[in-house]
Amino acid sequence: ENQVVGIATDMLKKVMKEAGFKYKIEVYGWNRAYNLSKNNKNTLIYTIFRIESREPDFQWICPLISTQGVSIYSLDNRNDIKIKHIDDLKSYHLGVVGSGVTYDYLMAQGFSVDKNIDIATDELANIRKLFKGRIDLIIQEEEPLALRMQQVGLPIARLKKVFSILSNKERQACMAMSLDTSKEVIQRLQNALNKVQNIK
Repeated sequence: ENQVVGIATDMLKKVMKEAGFKYKIEVYGWNRAYNLSKNNKNTLIYTIFRIESREPDFQWICPLISTQGVSIYSLDNRNDIKIKHIDDLKSYHLGVVGSGVTYDYLMAQGFSVDKNIDIATDELANIRKLFKGRIDLIIQEEEPLALRMQQVGLPIARLKKVFSILSNKERQACMAMSLDTSKEVIQRLQNALNKVQNIK
């Protein structure tokens, strides 16, 4: 039995059942998952944020889940960090995981690895680096952050939000399929998603 769990997976299973598709869920690293679903028909990637730079790569089925978006946090005692615009972030070291939406987004905004981006293998490592003073800021989705703080045994009260990225429009967490997947498949999935979420 596949042990992939979470809100998005629960929603995906409901959608697939409603659409009447047989499927199997496989877990891959982000880059591999992205390329597999971009280049192979009837291969679906989830959860993927619908940001402008990715728009032409896929056919989109949205929204799988809603998210509060992605925020940037410093330690609460860093009163020197003032962020009014995304470019202000370039003066600091940001802890980022080297794949996924925040990485894609920052690269598209002209950030660079070593100069202002510090790559970690996972978000827990970024949180630890922040508390050790090795980076200035972390970028986290708001919902999972509390859970991650519990996992590393550090107080969330020590963090303060200094900036948010990904506009409301870009906060759609979706499913996506290759451009050569048939329109009928996409439509069946979108209809099933609408029905499951009661979207008229």
